[in-house]
Amino acid sequence: MKHLNNTDSEKILVRVEDLWVKFNDHVVLKEINLKLKSKEILSIVGPNGGGKTTLIRAILGLIKPYRGKIEFDQCINYRKKGCIGYLPQRTQYDQNFPVNVEDVVSMSRYAQKGWWEKLNSEDKNIIFQALEVVDMIDYRSEHFSNLSGGQKQRVLIARALAVKPEMLILDEPSTGLDMVAQDNFYHLLVKLRDQIGLGIIMVSHDIGSVSLFIDRIACLKVKIHYHGKPENCIPSHALEEVFGKNVNFLYHDKECETCKKNHDHFIKS
Repeated sequence: MKHLNNTDSEKILVRVEDLWVKFNDHVVLKEINLKLKSKEILSIVGPNGGGKTTLIRAILGLIKPYRGKIEFDQCINYRKKGCIGYLPQRTQYDQNFPVNVEDVVSMSRYAQKGWWEKLNSEDKNIIFQALEVVDMIDYRSEHFSNLSGGQKQRVLIARALAVKPEMLILDEPSTGLDMVAQDNFYHLLVKLRDQIGLGIIMVSHDIGSVSLFIDRIACLKVKIHYHGKPENCIPSHALEEVFGKNVNFLYHDKECETCKKNHDHFIKS
């Protein structure tokens, strides 16, 4: 793992350069170039099977690239203790596991200790603070399975925060949430960016629902076909390459700039 030389004014947490991933002879990712800064939310969007999860697994060090490099800021070393908080897809954990909310968040603190060690006062304070940040401190004794989908996601974010990370990686975090819960969840991510200064990579398949809350967007299908600010109109050829033809996206930004520029809200590929 290589480290970046950063200035305080613009800290790049991770930079991916010319990344290729192959499974046997099949190319899953190619020519991937992107970066994440501190206090930035980057959304990676694309269809199922487009390589989104493979890319974040490569960033996490779970997959060895065929070619290219991934460089991190000096503070980030996932091979030690924390610094990257990770929220996997909801299908990858048992939502009915018989534990309470505080137990769930505690798991990330136990993961940084030896099997014989107990939580100390510092650990308990970190757990309390993480639950407080996500507005779930009043539910700390509640059984996890009794929570709504949105509340469960907040608790899992608290678990990721309890490792004291510099960046968060979230894989399809809004899957299964209704529109209100999605909106609340995205507002939470903005809060974590603005108040804590986290850099956040969020994988999604939906351009429209995330465009209002993020700083940059990367459209991925094997390679990145667009990487820029969401308020800029994504070229139709990029959308067609990633999502196929005859697909409509409902897009809004904070001041509905697309209307002011005489664009239709629907971007058709």
